[in-house]
Amino acid sequence: MKRRNFILLAGAGAATLGVGYCYWGSEGPAYAEQLARPTALARLWDRATLRELGVAYRRRVPGENTEAALVRLLAGDPDGTPPDAAALQATVERDFAAGRTLLLQGWVLSVTEARQCALLSLAYE
Repeated sequence: MKRRNFILLAGAGAATLGVGYCYWGSEGPAYAEQLARPTALARLWDRATLRELGVAYRRRVPGENTEAALVRLLAGDPDGTPPDAAALQATVERDFAAGRTLLLQGWVLSVTEARQCALLSLAYE
């Protein structure tokens, strides 16, 4: 291997690791704090229960079983900027008003809440 190619490959590898670390950090993806926090549900249940609900949702809706799909659906913004907690709560309320709910493990959740739980279950596996 030529020295120049080695340097380019080493640099690309280091950049990839750096980007991966910035994205995942030590606690999970950067978006997890904004999107994977079903605020109202967190007052009722612990994180383990929220994860179980998320796993149940991912089993039920296999088309949304990836972080990329869930982030895209939850972010709602074309530029991918995560909504704040108030915007997510407003979406949850709109889900209930429009009947966009589902029954998971005996609980009625909005689709947004279920997606948040699913993202939480993926982010911290």
